[in-house]
Amino acid sequence: MTVAMGVAAKRILFKEITAADIRKLRAESNDSKTGGGARDLRLPFSEFDGVIRQLLPRTVSTERRRNGRRVLVDIRVGSAKYYADASSSGTSRDIDLTWEPPTTVRPREGRIPRVHQSLNLPESGVGRVFFLLVQDESGVLGAHYAYEEDLRAGRWQADVAAPILRGMDDPSRPKRLSVQGYIDYTTNTQYCHGVD
Repeated sequence: MTVAMGVAAKRILFKEITAADIRKLRAESNDSKTGGGARDLRLPFSEFDGVIRQLLPRTVSTERRRNGRRVLVDIRVGSAKYYADASSSGTSRDIDLTWEPPTTVRPREGRIPRVHQSLNLPESGVGRVFFLLVQDESGVLGAHYAYEEDLRAGRWQADVAAPILRGMDDPSRPKRLSVQGYIDYTTNTQYCHGVD
């Protein structure tokens, strides 16, 4: 379960998939029959936009509703290889991912929409799980699920596992916050939400 042997990671984005996220991806989170329960992954926009611009390099203008009006919004798009077996050595399929800026209702959150259409649901009942975007030295972007047990057992390369485990184990991170962050090895910058 390692990222392609001999190929180092250039950038990594990680987001813990909580029980609430899994409910959203299964369309079980809307509490009324009238809608809601968007099936996307949300991240703090100002903190993650810079690294996601590196991972999803193209911009398209798409019409969206903001403050009750239809306006053009710039959305980041890119392709990734999705590895259903959580390794870069197994079978993959090409997927398209997008990153959308905040909405009027959620002014601080960016989102990766419709994840459920591109990726299988992660396994349940196996401990903590993370959605990963890993860009390798050649620029290829891989989408994975990584499980805490595999990260701790050394089944992922250290340059992928180490920043996730540091964020997970950091005593300054409030326990109510899910583990989410990134590391950019090209600029030696890293971020983990809620960690000082």
